[in-house]
Amino acid sequence: MEANKKTLSGIFENKCFDIPIYQRGYDWKKVNRDSLMQDIEYCIDKKEKLFLGTVILRKNKDDDIGVIENYKIVDGQQRLTTLTLMFLVLKESMKLRQQDQDPQQQIKTSQRIAMLSNRYLCVLDQNMDAIRPVLHGATYKSKEIKDGLSYVCNLDWDGSFPTKKVDVNGKKRHLTQEFNRFRGVYAEFFNQFNRMEGDEYFYKLEDLVDIYDVLVTAELIEITVETEKEALYLFEVVNARGKDLEIADLLKNFFFSELKAWDKVEEHWGVIIENARDSGGISKLLKFFYHTRKGRKGSSNRELYQELKNINTNYMVLLKDIREFSVFFKNIKNGDLKAVLENLGFNLYSRSLATHLGNRKDIYTSIQLLRDSGVTQSNHLIFSFFSTFKKLSHDGVSLTNDYALLKRYPKIFLRTLENFHYINYGVGDRRGNEIDEIYQEASKDIYNSKNINEFKSCLKDLYAKLKPLRNKRAVFVDNFISKLGYNKSKQFNSLTLYSFHKIEREHNRNDFVLYDPINSTDVSRDHWADQSDTYDVAYEIIRTKMKDSDESILDNIGNILPLNVDLNASLGGLNPKTPEAKYRHLIDPNNHIVLEYSIQSKFFTDYSQYFPIWDEVHIKDRAKSLANEIFDIIENEPPNI
Repeated sequence: MEANKKTLSGIFENKCFDIPIYQRGYDWKKVNRDSLMQDIEYCIDKKEKLFLGTVILRKNKDDDIGVIENYKIVDGQQRLTTLTLMFLVLKESMKLRQQDQDPQQQIKTSQRIAMLSNRYLCVLDQNMDAIRPVLHGATYKSKEIKDGLSYVCNLDWDGSFPTKKVDVNGKKRHLTQEFNRFRGVYAEFFNQFNRMEGDEYFYKLEDLVDIYDVLVTAELIEITVETEKEALYLFEVVNARGKDLEIADLLKNFFFSELKAWDKVEEHWGVIIENARDSGGISKLLKFFYHTRKGRKGSSNRELYQELKNINTNYMVLLKDIREFSVFFKNIKNGDLKAVLENLGFNLYSRSLATHLGNRKDIYTSIQLLRDSGVTQSNHLIFSFFSTFKKLSHDGVSLTNDYALLKRYPKIFLRTLENFHYINYGVGDRRGNEIDEIYQEASKDIYNSKNINEFKSCLKDLYAKLKPLRNKRAVFVDNFISKLGYNKSKQFNSLTLYSFHKIEREHNRNDFVLYDPINSTDVSRDHWADQSDTYDVAYEIIRTKMKDSDESILDNIGNILPLNVDLNASLGGLNPKTPEAKYRHLIDPNNHIVLEYSIQSKFFTDYSQYFPIWDEVHIKDRAKSLANEIFDIIENEPPNI
């Protein structure tokens, strides 16, 4: 290891840099870029040297180009990438001003542009046989910025970001995604350096020269290391103690350090990152994965990083496990429930076991309700459950008693979570963090269950902990009446439909038409007291009074009746369109209408006498009745294992 104080010009002299595959993507925030510009302007004003910190490099002797030496960036990639973008903008900005200069000035500007191009953006060997961008990464496959940056730093870049395939190291590639990762930063610097005040640039050419001079004379501490192992170790030591490097970057570096199959590591990690981008972020994904293995996480990212490394000393298996979890994590976040069940192993079960699981829509419904409740803590718990369920179903299905026990567990488990989340978080206003510790420990215990008895014991323990936390009937009923309804602008639309579905499922157990997360449904929701004019003078007084006192009462669940789309459409032509007229239309035998749902018949039986005066009192009374009926259903669905 060798450390030297150098200027930025000295760092870049006869060098090009490779961003190794264990490095994180470019993510320097605007606050970091603004701070850099403030430091530059301060140094210009005070005529002081700019200090840019420490960079750690490893000599890559096998990739030298003539006298041009190639180095891998161990630490400092974010700064060097930002400086490269700034140099690129300075070059383009000087070009814009060059045309307005006299010939002698143009020569000086051309010299600075050439220096920017040939030292800080591209490098050439002495024989002019090879040209390479200073910052490059020809072997990198992930969707980061290196190939895109290499393209724009080249000598013949025309200032545009092409949307079609372009030549990159002899291959045609789409670079749109790579461009998108840094073109915003480029545009930010470009707009800053080229903003106008009247007909003139705010930054004159001499201002750009001042910025250039401050940058190339800026001082850094250059540390060079000899081996890849030393580089990776130093990367971890430097960054694990800082605040700016996420746990994901440390873990990625660790995998590259321990595993020699870098192509495989890169492939798996690329999938993990892409799945994480679509599902809440890599840090959240890794925390949830940790819950499935070890329960509660450490209090800091550093602790979590150390603990993740110790989950499995077969690091390729650990990496594959994280990848598998990332697929599930993405699918359940995005609501791809078919993919969720496939990911959880349903496609691997024997035909007989799959048959005895019953209607899969029931499982879809539970998972969808958990998503609609807005609480994500159950996701890692579901993954742990099905991972163990899959393992035990393969290991123990030959035992008749165990088999009969096991086949009931998915529905019981998901229905328990479904009910708890519906009452507390969907309809209720409880905070999801109250179950963090319970779910984290349950995830660990369930995942690590060695046999059916341990599995059963973990589930019973989970159910026992959840039951005392469930909202009481009175709280649930109050929340139900005040929150649930149907309106295109209302966030509780899906929960309203689910509530009707829950009642219907109780009476018609094989009919799941009301709340189908997989297939489109032809279920509509009719506002029994209509939202539009009814054209009936007597009832219009009642409807107007409700709108004037509480406009949302018409959207309340007590005023909503699920109907077939076509049947609902037939009500639109009624005149008058009062509750009484709708009722007569639907029960008229001459119309040959078949009421499909038990909830419709019960509504007519219990409330038809009130339809001529259907108002706020009756709407809230029905909402209360629905709430109590649903609570009774939940009370009669205890875990039976």
